[in-house]
Amino acid sequence: MSRAAAAGDDIDQATADAHAFAAVALIGTPATHVVQIGQKIRAADNLVNLGQLYPNLAEILLRDVLGLIGITSGDDRLLPYPLH
Repeated sequence: MSRAAAAGDDIDQATADAHAFAAVALIGTPATHVVQIGQKIRAADNLVNLGQLYPNLAEILLRDVLGLIGITSGDDRLLPYPLH
């Protein structure tokens, strides 16, 4: 998807639909640990572009959630990449 955006091409609708389906499935799955909550926040941001409505909301929520377990400079490698 990022390659299509960088090239100025349209994103294949099947790819966009699959991404949205995966995000909804992730959000609907019960979390068993804090990292999964972070993944849900990032997926929700990617799905509905929360950052457009509330700038930096996803990052603030992630920082708060990860801060609860003592991670102050969050390692985002386990989270979905932000699309916006």
